[in-house]
Amino acid sequence: MFRMICLLGLTSIALLHLGEIWLTGPTQQTHFLTEWLPLYTVWGIQLALSWWQPDQENS
Repeated sequence: MFRMICLLGLTSIALLHLGEIWLTGPTQQTHFLTEWLPLYTVWGIQLALSWWQPDQENS
């Protein structure tokens, strides 16, 4: 379930970013680095963590 939420979040961020580019045109690199890159990073890390699940039987 967490993996699906992460995929949905990452897809939503990508679609919002593409929508902004489509509506306003290409933006400066600093705009990407300060606004979009942190969002992509957080959602990407969450997605990576969703693939790593500790073995619940050893607890």
